[in-house]
Amino acid sequence: MSLKVLMPVATGLLALAGCVGNGVELGGTEWPQAVPANSVPCEQVAFTHKAEGKFTLPSDVVMYLLASEDRTFIEKIALVHDVTPEGKAVNVKYMGSPESLKHGATRSTVKSAADALQSTTFEWPGQPGYATGCVYRLNLRMVEEYSPGRAEIPEGK
Repeated sequence: MSLKVLMPVATGLLALAGCVGNGVELGGTEWPQAVPANSVPCEQVAFTHKAEGKFTLPSDVVMYLLASEDRTFIEKIALVHDVTPEGKAVNVKYMGSPESLKHGATRSTVKSAADALQSTTFEWPGQPGYATGCVYRLNLRMVEEYSPGRAEIPEGK
């Protein structure tokens, strides 16, 4: 394929990527919803987790970590969100530096954290309402361990 053909294709893909959305991994709001007038601050509600979402480290992040041996790219992710009467997280926003979202591994990790939050169901302690300003924190710790000695390999393996 010639460079003349490749440049318009690459430019078109970049333009399309910019139009795809304004998700949390791009510094925007994921699952936007209008905030009702009778909402309450999240600190006033003692939520319990009815069903907790599962965070999975994205495969591109794992590959990045293995290739670069950079264990410090991100340790903590904080997302601010609201909770609906149904117990779902909406209006999810990344609380970190917008500058940090320039790193692809950070964007993937933030998106995966937002997806885990979205699959979490919060249970209201009493009459359901609408809570604002809730904070979800994901602490990642990359731990390397070294144990001197010989590995025992079972026979037949």
